[in-house]
Amino acid sequence: PLGTKDRSGQWLFLMGAVNQSPNQRLQSKADFEQHVGSIVNQVLKSDAKPLPASEQSNYDNAMRVGLTHIKKAREKFEADTSGISTKDIYSPETFANKKAISLTLDKVNRFYAANQEFIAAFGQFPNVVQQELMKSSMSADEQEKFMNGLRGASTDSLSIKAFNSQSEWLKSVALLYSYALSRDRQIRIAKGKITINDEATRTAFNKLLEVSQSQRKKVKELAPKADQQREDIKKQYGIQ
Repeated sequence: PLGTKDRSGQWLFLMGAVNQSPNQRLQSKADFEQHVGSIVNQVLKSDAKPLPASEQSNYDNAMRVGLTHIKKAREKFEADTSGISTKDIYSPETFANKKAISLTLDKVNRFYAANQEFIAAFGQFPNVVQQELMKSSMSADEQEKFMNGLRGASTDSLSIKAFNSQSEWLKSVALLYSYALSRDRQIRIAKGKITINDEATRTAFNKLLEVSQSQRKKVKELAPKADQQREDIKKQYGIQ
């Protein structure tokens, strides 16, 4: 599954959006990036104080509220998945008997539910930000430009695409183990290998396994790209 150690990664897609927003106080690109990074650092460190009012931009509070929303969602995701390991997925032991299959299916379903809940939090994020922007001094036109940029940047985020890819993989795993549970008497483990004598069951099982492993490959290919995007943005914006 995707790593959970770096809590800054879940909102870095926002940078592309705020980069399209007006800021009268910050003239240089470097100053602007450091300003945005400081807001992210404030949210990451709960004891950090906001910048003085004279140094704030008209979207700062909306960003803080929105980022806090995502931070809480990420913390809940970590809590819900902390005791779930997917390292043994596909191993013969997980198909050994009805109980083993059921236990594996249960943890996959719990991980999927947590993953989907976290993705849903991203879906709510623009509305959370927009509600706060309406309280700011930004004009209606500025707010519209900001929100258009926000929605576009979130769509292009590799981190979000990676979580969506992970959900597709988890769904494919659930389908595989659900089928195995319905055909548990046909499945045998011999010398550390899965054996299915019934041809129809074996063909269907292998197809589901092939599809699931293909989905897992997509997750593994996308995860390092999302990690690299996150590291590049952290460096660019001075995020700790």
